[in-house]
Amino acid sequence: MNQQFARNMDLVNNINRNMNINNNILDDRDLFNKISNTDNTRNFTDRDKRLGQTTCNRKDLNENIYNTNENSNFKANSNNNFNNYEMFNNQNNINDINEMNNINEINEINEINDLNDIKDDLERDIMIYEYSNNMNKEKEFIFDINSPYGIAYVWKTLILTTKNPSNEKILKMLNIRNKEILINDLNNQSVIFRDFGEITYNFDGEENININYSKKLEEMFNVKCTNSLNSRNICLINMIFRYELKIPYYYNPEIINFKFYNYRDVSLKFIRMLNVPVSIISEKLNNKEMINIEIPMCENMRLGFIFDNNRELVEDYEKIYNMMIREKRYNIKVKNLIIPKLNRTKKSNYSNKFGDNLNNIHVGELCYGKLMKILMNIFTKLEINVERNIEIERYEIEREMENIVINNKLLYYIRNERIKNRILFSGVINYK
Repeated sequence: MNQQFARNMDLVNNINRNMNINNNILDDRDLFNKISNTDNTRNFTDRDKRLGQTTCNRKDLNENIYNTNENSNFKANSNNNFNNYEMFNNQNNINDINEMNNINEINEINEINDLNDIKDDLERDIMIYEYSNNMNKEKEFIFDINSPYGIAYVWKTLILTTKNPSNEKILKMLNIRNKEILINDLNNQSVIFRDFGEITYNFDGEENININYSKKLEEMFNVKCTNSLNSRNICLINMIFRYELKIPYYYNPEIINFKFYNYRDVSLKFIRMLNVPVSIISEKLNNKEMINIEIPMCENMRLGFIFDNNRELVEDYEKIYNMMIREKRYNIKVKNLIIPKLNRTKKSNYSNKFGDNLNNIHVGELCYGKLMKILMNIFTKLEINVERNIEIERYEIEREMENIVINNKLLYYIRNERIKNRILFSGVINYK
């Protein structure tokens, strides 16, 4: 798992030489004229089938041009091209958008198990990249947070709104081969995303936004479009992804001051809990053991920690990911459990990771006929509080442990038991 995530400046030139941008960028003009009027009753079934298809020979693309930068570990697997407008045509099963908007709690969504049976390779690779990047940073103390789920959702919306050759360029950059799977997944996850996040595409005030398409984006995917920028040829994408993780009151949580293992003599905030059901899994990893401790929280949420038996970070990324999404049995009761207080807020200029590779992008489904620079700002926030208005969950406890103290280098993550194979939040605690 050593493929490149961020790219150098030569990448864009290399791709552009293999794509005739001037010949391809406006070849959908007739289609654009059909769907960009303000008639909200426009029938999307009559459209050019070429939309979203490859306009260059994939064999001409250098398969190795993404291996030239120090940032690594980004790969997503899939296999076809897809018509963006097929997305809007396949919504007949969603009869009432307002009904979906009224679903405010994840644990009220009955269809989740049917929508999440497969792994999301893009989400996995985002998690692995961010984790490996934090392992190698030369900083005294790192306490990071990201949302693989949210970041993958942003990429999927950009793939949905771009036209070729930019669309093909982004798919190639992320090593995605099956656009149809990706867009279908965006459709399936949109109901869940509404409970966590919102996305805004901001364009210059003089740009003409495709009103029909932007309305569909907002209704179906919680993606808003505005003309609020003063900068020309810029598309600024802002994503806010936040959640309040709730600890059951019967864990008797309290905030304490505690110290990290083998770190300087400084006390930080931790949480002590009593009589907590947990899952503990240990797997052999070369000459070490990988340890996973996972705690059930409110609303079907699960808080997990992964580290090795030397209290260090684990370096086998694939095994980490597979451990994270694995179903657990909460059969151990810990009488006294101490964990780090994970309240985090982070704002990231995410597009900086890609250098010039997000320059000259045609967001043609929204603003046709103009190449723009894509800027992405990701705002991530995790809060932890106590929930009192809940019933006590019962687990089949097979044994008890007196004390577990988690105060070392680790990867932490948050997932939902009913959203299979998805990681809502992940982060790293690392120090020198």
